[in-house]
Amino acid sequence: MEGSRVPERVALAGAAVATSLAAWLRLYHLHRQIPVDDEWHALHKLMSSGYGEIFSSFGVADHSIPLTLFYKLLAQAIGIEEIGLHILQVISGVALVAVAAWFAWRATASAAVTILLAFLLAGAPFLVLYSRFARPYAITTLLVVIGLGLLWRWRERRSRPLGAAICALFALSAWLHPLTALYAMAALAYLLAEDVGERRLRAARATFVLGVAVGVSILALLAVPFLNDFGNLSAKAGRHVPNGFTLFRMASMFLGGMPDAITVLMLLAALFGIPCRRSLGLVGQRLSRPEGGEVFE
Repeated sequence: MEGSRVPERVALAGAAVATSLAAWLRLYHLHRQIPVDDEWHALHKLMSSGYGEIFSSFGVADHSIPLTLFYKLLAQAIGIEEIGLHILQVISGVALVAVAAWFAWRATASAAVTILLAFLLAGAPFLVLYSRFARPYAITTLLVVIGLGLLWRWRERRSRPLGAAICALFALSAWLHPLTALYAMAALAYLLAEDVGERRLRAARATFVLGVAVGVSILALLAVPFLNDFGNLSAKAGRHVPNGFTLFRMASMFLGGMPDAITVLMLLAALFGIPCRRSLGLVGQRLSRPEGGEVFE
């Protein structure tokens, strides 16, 4: 029994070290960092608008509504400085490492996988940048990851409390940044297709209801700015249409800004992992749908 807990303790210790590294990378000299570029969007909005106008507008410079409301409250209560401007992002960025490590352990029971993932997230350049940038990206990343983890749990046990938590997470994420609603809807569409494909009609009905509930939750927070300020939101979309090169450059950025040749190799390696995922243990017994996958509470 004692020996069986050794990998868990190793995973916990490794994840703790990775989380500490994440905290150091995100806090180092943060008090000397000054607002730059898009960080001014929220600051300009809170200086020129009241709470009602912030809540009901996307703004020309697309301020994040709840983040701007928080900054305005902070500014009026105790004043706002560099640490206060980034505190939510830092907390979210550090928490993401710990949460993802826990998910990895629950999915694989592998100390090596857990520790490797934790360190990769701790030092990922984009994640460090997001955690030190006064925009909603670090916060929405954490919310979406937790929401997707709960959706995976939804495959096993469909309950009202779990559904309510999923709705809250995705609604808050979309309120912070409306485009993150795409992640929720894509994941729900996948689960619904899976339920229908397996002819699990009761499960499919529950997933469909959850999808409607998530959509209603998102609209509940975004209805007022959508109705009041849709022009600014549509103007931000512009007239440009993504093409193949856009997707390739996006992949390059998420792979660390590598040269094109290395990006191609890494994409091929990722694609190779799709047919090999079972043999690699990425989708094993712990991740497959259990026999009791249609339990409702």
